[in-house]
Amino acid sequence: MEGEGGKGYWDGGKGKMATNWGGYPGGAWQAMWMNWGFKGKGKGRKKVGDPAKTIWVGSMPAGATWKDLKAHAESAGLTPVWAEVHNNKVGGTGAIGFKTVEDATDAIAKLNGSVFNGASIETDVWTKKPKADS
Repeated sequence: MEGEGGKGYWDGGKGKMATNWGGYPGGAWQAMWMNWGFKGKGKGRKKVGDPAKTIWVGSMPAGATWKDLKAHAESAGLTPVWAEVHNNKVGGTGAIGFKTVEDATDAIAKLNGSVFNGASIETDVWTKKPKADS
């Protein structure tokens, strides 16, 4: 079957499938699988980039959010890049990331013992949890 101007209907004369089905390159098949619920990377918890620029936060109150933790750091005159909260059965912990090692060191001194949502929190350097030997 020929399209306009002698070009092939499927390839537009360039050896590729036309992109007019569903608006996606690859046509209707790609459009179909794109809606199957697969999620890309970046979902879930933040992965600590540079541990030297990250601080650990402990003894956090139940119900605390990452937004609350980041706002608490900002209220102390700090400039956090990100924050995350881990609520578990043992007690709430979290992490705050900074742009520089100096900012992280300053944050440990300023936030350790501060009152966050009615609880006195602890701060320390971030250390990776050792893997359990099996």
